[in-house]
Amino acid sequence: MGCYIWKAPEQDITKVNIDGSFRSKTGKAGIGVIFRNHFGEVRNLYADEVKASSAFMAEALAARKALDMIKLSGSGKFLIETDCEALFKAVKCNSSDGCEWQSQIVVEDIVMSLRSASDVSFGLVYRSSNKAADWLAASSSKGVCFEGCPDQPPPSLAKLLSDDRSRCVADVGAGFCQARTGVG
Repeated sequence: MGCYIWKAPEQDITKVNIDGSFRSKTGKAGIGVIFRNHFGEVRNLYADEVKASSAFMAEALAARKALDMIKLSGSGKFLIETDCEALFKAVKCNSSDGCEWQSQIVVEDIVMSLRSASDVSFGLVYRSSNKAADWLAASSSKGVCFEGCPDQPPPSLAKLLSDDRSRCVADVGAGFCQARTGVG
């Protein structure tokens, strides 16, 4: 049995993990976006509060923000990974049909952006391999926001990033690093 952990991308690809957080009791939502290279080094990150009506919408807003950040970054190959199966399926089917009506325009924006971005693919990962993006999204839904590439991230985030890098290196050698397939 394998463990589902963050897996480093191929050398010429930047991995972009995304997540959304929605607190139904308060109505607060946040998104997290983290760019990492093949060494697992953080190249950019973003976490902010957003207006969303559901967890799905927060996930979709995180994907749209990642695509906006990719456009601003210039050239390169990117793999966006989400742990939201409903969003992944909507993107894979190139359709917002079946999505809650409040999120349809956001999903349509994502689909259109991916159609015009030949060097960007979209994948589905297990929640356990998306912990850093989850931390960013959950923190931002509580009002703690980040942008850029901090030299010293908060200790709890730094530990998640360090664990991702060390576990993946150890588990690749043992054959345990697994990823779910995506679209692109």
